Amino acid sequence: MRRGIALPVVLSVLTLMLIIVAVVASSGILNLQQARVDTFEKSSLYAAEAGIARSIRDIIGGGSGVVTGNIGTNSKFAVTVTPGPSVGPPQVPANCWYLLATGTTGDRYPRRVGVLIRGLAGGEATSSFPYVIATGGTLGAHGGGRVAGSLKSNGDLTLGGGIKLAPVQGNGRLLSSADVTVQGGVKVDPTQDVRARGTASVAKAGPNVYSSDNTPASAPFIADGRYSNTLNTGEVGEVLPNPDPAVLLGLTDDGGGDYVKDPLTGDYVIDSNRTDVVQHPETLINGTLVLDGKIHFFPNGVTIQDVSGDGTIVSGNGNKITFNRAIRGFPKMNVLALRWKSQMAARVGDPSIEFANGKNEINGLLLAHEDIATKSNFLLNGMIVCYNPGTGDFSSQGHRIINYDSIGLLLPGFESWLTGGAGGAGGGLGRYLPVLILSWQRL
Repeated sequence: MRRGIALPVVLSVLTLMLIIVAVVASSGILNLQQARVDTFEKSSLYAAEAGIARSIRDIIGGGSGVVTGNIGTNSKFAVTVTPGPSVGPPQVPANCWYLLATGTTGDRYPRRVGVLIRGLAGGEATSSFPYVIATGGTLGAHGGGRVAGSLKSNGDLTLGGGIKLAPVQGNGRLLSSADVTVQGGVKVDPTQDVRARGTASVAKAGPNVYSSDNTPASAPFIADGRYSNTLNTGEVGEVLPNPDPAVLLGLTDDGGGDYVKDPLTGDYVIDSNRTDVVQHPETLINGTLVLDGKIHFFPNGVTIQDVSGDGTIVSGNGNKITFNRAIRGFPKMNVLALRWKSQMAARVGDPSIEFANGKNEINGLLLAHEDIATKSNFLLNGMIVCYNPGTGDFSSQGHRIINYDSIGLLLPGFESWLTGGAGGAGGGLGRYLPVLILSWQRL
């Protein structure tokens, strides 16, 4: 009797176990399939956003913005452009363009991104120069923080620590004419590309990392002293911003690569109409330099303890600017350390900018014909340009937050980097004219 009961019980238990195993297996397979779909859809989304970034760069460069391309080995994007005015769909206002990017992975799992852009007029313009940090030499940053915008160097570009790199209005690239090395916990946005003419080594690589790159994007910056961004016949690449001192400061070229001086005082002669320029013979500001909205010209270099108000500080004749106390309160302060034209080839002097230990907080353009160094916490809304090929280096230690804002290029002498050449395609958007992103939607 007991034997007759045992067999059905055992069979019932086995059946129940088989049902449980089948349910668990089915659930696991479904979860794996869903995880795979989620991964592919995320890859498609990255591809679409990379397509938008490439479309914007194409439009700024004079193209139509209609682009296609591959991201990695399995993802693709295609971008269509609707110029305004258009009653839709989509409805696009005048002087605006609607970019619609479709990304796919394995020709499936489509994701879309729609972006509305508008061309900026001269008064609104930031610049055609898309780099938050640009160097003629090396570029190095170690520590924590965030850098928003594109970075490019003629020399090695090395990042370490916990820096987060973020794109701004389609610009978030890492480009080098030598090597790119991204170490440790640095986070590179996967929608933006990393290109090196040498080796690109990224610890947490996204799909768009290219070594031995030979595209114009990684071509060396041109930094030969010219005062405009106009390329000569046969040249490839971009010209580093370089202000004309005659325009910036109201000086007069003496014909020998220097500028006219007063024979009695030895001071530089400044156009009398330039009431916005103040010349300083002193090389040390013990107290506070009151900027008062003016351009303060230190031909012999200067060491500054503190500043108040907004304005611009310029050194000339190959001399250095040093801040030996932290600058606080985010003044709108552009800082430029310049060589004269006759000093460029031989790299005369040390036109560098150095910030002391402490927390520096600044809005504006930092441009040096040699190095720029920050030694501690550093917060900047602006741009950094280290000009000289080979030796114009940027180094940053500690925590930093650097956000792209090229409003400093509204200074006199930078007009070429604001407006660039006229004409071009893109439904009327002039070549090199900046754009404002009005909306960015993942559809």
